[in-house]
Amino acid sequence: MQAVVRGAVWLGRHLDTNQHIVVYIEWNPDSKEYDLGPIDYVRTVNVFDNEFPLRMEPRGDPDLIKFEGFVDKYGPPMMMTHDEAEKDASSESKDEEEYDIKAIIGSKMKGKKKHYVVLWDDGLESVTLEPEAEIHDELKEEYEERISTAMQTCEAMIVELQDKERMVSELIKKQKQTGTVEDWIPGVEAEFKKVRDARLEDVSEEVRQKVIREKLAMKLRMLLELKKDERRKGRLVGQGFWETESQYGKKIDSPVASLAAVRMLLFMGEEVEDEVIACGDISGAFLAADEYPEDSEPRYVRFQEYKGGAMHVWRLKGPL
Repeated sequence: MQAVVRGAVWLGRHLDTNQHIVVYIEWNPDSKEYDLGPIDYVRTVNVFDNEFPLRMEPRGDPDLIKFEGFVDKYGPPMMMTHDEAEKDASSESKDEEEYDIKAIIGSKMKGKKKHYVVLWDDGLESVTLEPEAEIHDELKEEYEERISTAMQTCEAMIVELQDKERMVSELIKKQKQTGTVEDWIPGVEAEFKKVRDARLEDVSEEVRQKVIREKLAMKLRMLLELKKDERRKGRLVGQGFWETESQYGKKIDSPVASLAAVRMLLFMGEEVEDEVIACGDISGAFLAADEYPEDSEPRYVRFQEYKGGAMHVWRLKGPL
């Protein structure tokens, strides 16, 4: 069976099948242009690096069985003879541009050999599949390290989610709340994020061990709160009796005010110029207060999501 040879423009390789991607072309003698045919995938091609038929008339066989004499000039169409085009293409090939690898964005096994999916810094965001042997070691190490870091981050997020789900499940039973774990998770996570961003600071492992060993931290507790509108929220509160007198002092101010005092405050506010009275969520009132002075004694808090779980320790930056 004789192989069929057709003229086509080579576009690249398919990353999955490794077949050549081509678009068939056919010379139109009436319009003096090439008509583009369908895109196809073929196993074998014969590519001429310096000869492309897009903007030159065929010199010999009108059926494009042979490719001798076809030269493509990238840019605006140019009218020139084949000899001129071949000469121009030959001089241009000496100054071929080399592009840097922008990033390795994936890897793929072809048979027993590993290949990398490469993104080129050529202004076109070109992507090719390159053998491992042709990639510089530093680029491969950078890619593998990036993948390893991403995997570790993903695993840590999964573990954190599993810990949260187990904690919420035990809290529902212990505090005799209704609803499922999925119902309570959003409110609990929102509370954790709000408090951590405003008040908690990570500590080193050395400080963590010292705080646990010497019992220097105030214990935190998560409360599940069902609102009247059926919203389910979490409240991360500190158990103040764990703090020493040197930390909280002999006198403790309370944010609680009687209804009569609130009415009086509102009445006085109308008579005082530049006085601003606003309302806010009482559960987050302390988070809006100033942080502890920099020269004050460090305060720490600890939190265990469930019995037997990891003990988290943070430095407390301000009142809860």
